[in-house]
Amino acid sequence: VDKEDVHMLQNTNSHVITPSQTTVEQSPPIPIPASLSADMILISYLLSETRGKWDTFLQNIVLHAKPGTLFYFAEPTPWQLFRVCEMFSFEKEGGDQCKYGGKKNEFTVKIEFIWVDSSMHHPNLQGLDRRLGPAVLLGIKR
Repeated sequence: VDKEDVHMLQNTNSHVITPSQTTVEQSPPIPIPASLSADMILISYLLSETRGKWDTFLQNIVLHAKPGTLFYFAEPTPWQLFRVCEMFSFEKEGGDQCKYGGKKNEFTVKIEFIWVDSSMHHPNLQGLDRRLGPAVLLGIKR
């Protein structure tokens, strides 16, 4: 991020929230605006880099995002994204949309997901821990 980007962010209604600002150990969590106005939230390699300290951070972001917000997740391996699916996905007729056997629907806030990585056109591969390139998941808050 260069100085122009920082200046632009400071002079808009944008909010940049980092995982270091909200962790599981932190009490109380950092206040997040009652409503995030972003149309899309990009999360890239954040979940793998924060080593399991991202649950509360992500819960707060999803909770305060407006309906229709797009979420883009890119991680080096899909296991973190399986956890995201476990936390927020709808149960669909005919099986889980994320192809993972964990608990479902932990929160009342839901996201509808689709894989947009190398497994996109191969549903039988979506539950595996390997991808050609990073694991990428796109979601929309309902």
